[in-house]
Amino acid sequence: MGQEFLINEALINHHMDLVTPIDGPPLGLLLPPGSGRHSLPLIASGFSQIQGQEIDLFVLLTSHPENQTTIQHEGQMLSPLGSLEIDSQAADELRTLVPEIKTMKLSREQRAEPTASCFPVLPAFIKFLLPESKILPVLLAENQLEQAIAVGSALAGMLNGKRACVIAQTELGHGLHSAFEFNHPENFREIADQHGNESQVGAAPAATLLQYAQLSGGNTVSTLEAEGSGSVRSAAVMLWDYQPPLFNTKQQDELFRLALEAIESYITQGEVPEIKNADPVLERKASVFVTLRIRGMLRGCIGNMTAVRPLFQSVQDMAVAAATSDPRFSPLTTKELNQITIKVAILSPMQRMRPDQIEVGKHGVLITHYGKRGVLLPEVAADRGWSRETLLENVCQKAGLPGDAWQQGAKIYGFSSVVFGNG
Repeated sequence: MGQEFLINEALINHHMDLVTPIDGPPLGLLLPPGSGRHSLPLIASGFSQIQGQEIDLFVLLTSHPENQTTIQHEGQMLSPLGSLEIDSQAADELRTLVPEIKTMKLSREQRAEPTASCFPVLPAFIKFLLPESKILPVLLAENQLEQAIAVGSALAGMLNGKRACVIAQTELGHGLHSAFEFNHPENFREIADQHGNESQVGAAPAATLLQYAQLSGGNTVSTLEAEGSGSVRSAAVMLWDYQPPLFNTKQQDELFRLALEAIESYITQGEVPEIKNADPVLERKASVFVTLRIRGMLRGCIGNMTAVRPLFQSVQDMAVAAATSDPRFSPLTTKELNQITIKVAILSPMQRMRPDQIEVGKHGVLITHYGKRGVLLPEVAADRGWSRETLLENVCQKAGLPGDAWQQGAKIYGFSSVVFGNG
């Protein structure tokens, strides 16, 4: 157990200020259950995705050792920053959809207490960010995966069209983090078959959240931050509906211009020009690769894999990096400025995939293993006529790994891209 802290506004503010949100907003979050020094930064990284959102209802999921799922259907939940109201209407609707759910029998004195101890930190963050939101606490039976998935299906139906966020509170151990990354609740059954029932501890909230997100249009699982290894892994994970950006000709031209001017300014003056962007589409956070060529020959290619800066700034940064910091080439010279062509690729988030899910021409591939990583953009395999296996082998070799590492436990991530430019 980590050191426990008294949760207050100053502490929440401190941890929230340290986080840079990625592209969002979330349908749901998976966060650790503790309130120690290791858990709070992870929880803050999850709630940073909620800042600025309008959310009327938070459904809080956790597991307990009973054989039946239970909800608090009335009253309030206490937090160090004040109480939050239970959404009785949502509780009744969930019970109607999943009749096996048990409701707590509460005395007048208990109406603010019964589930507060199960959620030591989450209510305080909710009260801090959205004090008028209501909550629905759900305590899921640990060894009832079918029931957990049924609750996820019910939540997807009853929350459709509503401003809601589902938060699962659990640690991810015994292979559960990998199962969660693959974005399918059925994977938890496979993990249970491999590792026994003890692997299901913590699986119920995760399976409920995945089922809800999938049926609500969620197509992407993004690990915001993680800590630990081995049998227990604390993580902050966001489930969301990623939609690729749609650029009109004017916006494409603007990004191309920004890339070219950034390169010219840096090479001739040693600095990147500061601009004030007026287009909200170009403010969207995005991962970007910029490729430079001269007479069709590669002259530099660099990108970032995490969407933490606005698109227009990422294009500037990666254009300069491709021109000056690709270790395969010397920095671009002033004489070469009028010879380069530029291609900009806007990447989707990385999504964990099985080898047979990779589609040549559609997916770029990132492979990591033993601290090494390699990446190839979607068009590379298609341009060279590679098969899926050849693509995977080449990504492994680019990472400095044996060509068959993708068959020996390496992690495979796929992504798509939106590409434009004159290169």
